[in-house]
Amino acid sequence: MKALFIFSLNSPIWHQRTRNSVCSICELQHITNKAEEWCPECDEHLCSTCKTHHKLQKATRSHNTVGVSDLKELPSFVSAIKLECDVHQENYEYFCPKHEIPICVVCAEEHTNCGQFTILRKLEGTKTSSGVVKLEKNIRDIQQNLEIFLQNRRLNLSNLKDQQASCRKKSQRYKTQN
Repeated sequence: MKALFIFSLNSPIWHQRTRNSVCSICELQHITNKAEEWCPECDEHLCSTCKTHHKLQKATRSHNTVGVSDLKELPSFVSAIKLECDVHQENYEYFCPKHEIPICVVCAEEHTNCGQFTILRKLEGTKTSSGVVKLEKNIRDIQQNLEIFLQNRRLNLSNLKDQQASCRKKSQRYKTQN
């Protein structure tokens, strides 16, 4: 994965269009162009032309986009991460330390007694933090263990089939002898 995007990839648009990968901007103009990138901040897919314009516009030049092929390789649990507040339909902007949940600007007014909020945009560079590195290692270890487990199960299944065939042969021989 090229970059860590906090609370991204859960919009209905992303789910709908990851399958089709159509440029969101061109689609609004009734043009069908294949999307190459996705901008989590704008929540839009971009074709090569729109991606170029997106990188040049002052309002969006600082946005980090992700390749559509990279999106398709992400585990399914990543797409379960929500971008916006279910109550206020606003993007999450802060993290409430007391309740350990992301909150929108409107929710922040309700959480004023919870302590100092963490601004989620400041967390975007946390991929290199020791906690994330440890988590990535744990995930790799679990994945290796699952692969070994699967290999063992396949081997066990193969051995059981061999034993079953052997038992059938012995049973047939026994029946023919008696």
